[in-house]
Amino acid sequence: GIWKPDLLATLAYIHREMGDMKGLYEHYPETPQGFLTWKEKILQLLGNAKKILAPKQDLFTYKTTQKKRQNPAFWVV
Repeated sequence: GIWKPDLLATLAYIHREMGDMKGLYEHYPETPQGFLTWKEKILQLLGNAKKILAPKQDLFTYKTTQKKRQNPAFWVV
């Protein structure tokens, strides 16, 4: 679709941030504190991704909502 370059830019951004997220998860792999920190980081990245996709935000929100509706475990990492 027309928004594919924006999606690729978003995936590249999230990939660049994966190092910090992976480090947090490995440092606290089995603790609630580590899990929450890791999950919060993912939600933060998704929020930043929505800013990157601002011109297509309605489409992003719709797709995310539809996926969440189809799979209740979508946000349970």
